Amino acid sequence: MFTPSLLLAVDGSLRAPAIHPVTGRLAFERFHEGRWTVGVADEDARNLRWLPLSSNARMPAWNPRTDELVLVVPGPDFAELVIVVSAPPEQRRVLRVPGEILHPTWTPDGSSVLFTHRVGDQLALRTLDLASGLVSPILDRDGRDLWPRWDARGRRLVFFSRRDTVDDDEVYILDGTERVPRRLTNRAGHDFVPAISPSGTYVALVSATAEGPQLRVLDAQGTEAARLDANFGRVTEPAWRHDGRGLVFAAASRPGAPYSLYSARLPLIDPEVIIEGRFSGAEGLSFNHEGRLFIAADRAVWEVARDGSTRRVAGFASNLGLAPDGARDIVMADFGPLVRPQAGPNRDGVIWRVTPEGATTRVAEGIGDPNAIVKLPNGHLLVSDDFVREIYEIDLTGAVRVFSDKIPFPNGLALSPDGSALYVAQLFRSAPTAPPPARYEDFSNIVWRLPLVNGRPGDPQELFRTAGEGTGPDGVAVDETGRVYVSAARVGELWRFDPRTNRRERLAAGLPGLASLAFGQGPFERESLYATQIRGGRLLRFSVGARGAPLLE
Repeated sequence: MFTPSLLLAVDGSLRAPAIHPVTGRLAFERFHEGRWTVGVADEDARNLRWLPLSSNARMPAWNPRTDELVLVVPGPDFAELVIVVSAPPEQRRVLRVPGEILHPTWTPDGSSVLFTHRVGDQLALRTLDLASGLVSPILDRDGRDLWPRWDARGRRLVFFSRRDTVDDDEVYILDGTERVPRRLTNRAGHDFVPAISPSGTYVALVSATAEGPQLRVLDAQGTEAARLDANFGRVTEPAWRHDGRGLVFAAASRPGAPYSLYSARLPLIDPEVIIEGRFSGAEGLSFNHEGRLFIAADRAVWEVARDGSTRRVAGFASNLGLAPDGARDIVMADFGPLVRPQAGPNRDGVIWRVTPEGATTRVAEGIGDPNAIVKLPNGHLLVSDDFVREIYEIDLTGAVRVFSDKIPFPNGLALSPDGSALYVAQLFRSAPTAPPPARYEDFSNIVWRLPLVNGRPGDPQELFRTAGEGTGPDGVAVDETGRVYVSAARVGELWRFDPRTNRRERLAAGLPGLASLAFGQGPFERESLYATQIRGGRLLRFSVGARGAPLLE
């Protein structure tokens, strides 16, 4: 649940808020004394001014690359799209068509305007290329398609439509360069005016229910992640804050009352997408002690620069866990050519030491399917194998022995700041009963605390459980205050747990395959958690407002 606060109320009715995706500036339409006007203001609604336009103007939308707004100027039997530079005020007409133009929005590169064109009972999405003036369809077929909105990267488009229904408006989502949208909502009652978060992870929309209109936030798979805790007579037209942490929307206390603008902070983090579409899969993630970022993706280790560019360091048989080692190096867990679910028990896993220049050295062998790695204060490495019960210890000579066999299917590992405990994510609940090849599909939801005394393990204690069954705890990280962060890979959630207060909170959802976690170091954002997403090979950044526990050399 999230709670609103009043952002702006003036004489007249305020609708259609639009947020600049870079500067956060606010624009909106106002109906007052029989006339439509457009206002602009700072993010907090200060420094409000009205655009000096000569005619009615509605439905503002910001160009993400400039300070321009596109507006709709309605006529008696035609409509115009007008582009306005808000300071100093200038305007030019870019399109005039018969019928109506509704709900314009810019493409993220600022080259085109997408809108609904209505002629009689026909409504269809069209895109206007500003360089050529060409108007063309964007979907596979025309439907009753309204309110298009892009994410900040141009990867996903949402809109609402009756293309597959008779009476109900439903929300649709279009992925990538596809032309056939998929239906996001499917329930009795209208779902409309969607807005997609900057990263494309969440969709805010309004649902008509028996209790009245509800402002809801879904993940990109259609699962509800949050809901507005308020009773408005009318609520509509949400827009995402440019940082992805909140919404601005129009609401009225009762039907027939004028609309005002409200804002609400969400209990979810919309991550920044640093890498997308470059790798088919990614998992391991670590900073070295120089503050350089490395990820394991597409069977190789890559260095990631601050601007998101990548450099291939060295190739391997798989792309599992990474950890810092010494002043500059990292260590990597490699399954080897055999994996237990497909081939049965094996001992061909390898732990590698990798220099930033790409030199590789075998540190240890003989672990079946090594996954996560963490370093102890004495320089020994702990390595999990999430298909069995063992956490292994590798000493300074490379000798391997069982450190603990008391936690089934251990995956992510992290030390408490004082070194008194090892936190362990249990990925699975049980192994398949069928012989290999067989899939591990019975997922756990448990995170354990393994006490450490003089570097030796005690009996494990259950630390916490993520909400819901079978979430699949995977990566683990710890901040400098001792709070524990866990990715739930199967359901795509990020959780935070405070061992001092037992407070558990879900920080993000809708990110299937969310895996390794590491706090920013060096030139990267220190109060952010970086994460890989196995599906699609994405690298994400979550602003969590805390620094990570110090790295051990």
